[in-house]
Amino acid sequence: MAGGSGLLLNLYRLQVSEASSLEEKARRQQMVYMRPFIPRRPIVDRKGNVLAIDRPVYTLYAHPKLFKKSLQEIAALLAPMIKKTPTDLEELFGKRKSGIRLGNTIPEAIADQIARLNLDGLELIRQYSRFYPQNELASDVVGYVNIFDHRGQAGLEYTQEKFLEREVRNIRLSRAGNGALMPGHVPEGFMHLDD
Repeated sequence: MAGGSGLLLNLYRLQVSEASSLEEKARRQQMVYMRPFIPRRPIVDRKGNVLAIDRPVYTLYAHPKLFKKSLQEIAALLAPMIKKTPTDLEELFGKRKSGIRLGNTIPEAIADQIARLNLDGLELIRQYSRFYPQNELASDVVGYVNIFDHRGQAGLEYTQEKFLEREVRNIRLSRAGNGALMPGHVPEGFMHLDD
């Protein structure tokens, strides 16, 4: 009898007394705020020649413990794409079981070739890098951006920062019980780019 009374009291506490605070706590735990990367605007000269533009580049990681093929096969397939010898790759694969960085700033075309190999144990992580097609031709005027925070450090990249940066809005997403993100709260016009 006492157990039943205790159960009823606890049920009342959870369902009535603390219901609103527990509901709010659950809602906060399920919300995730993300800040997406939005590329900087390009810099062009008066004739329309691109002087600076963001482009996707990739970092390639290898996780040998997940390889389904032999180390030699994977090294032979990857070596010509990332400009390393198969022997060097096999040696790297033998040092650690996971998290071996094989290359930074891999161009998108090469990353696509690697992805088409469909090899288990390879991971391509996309990021953006500022590319200056004219190299040093206008570098004193154009300047450069910091690799880590993508902020202008000199020249136009620095002085015109507020015009080159695009408005970034955080998005709110819900998280399912298993931790998966559910795109239920993406604001209208979120993916609109102004140029």
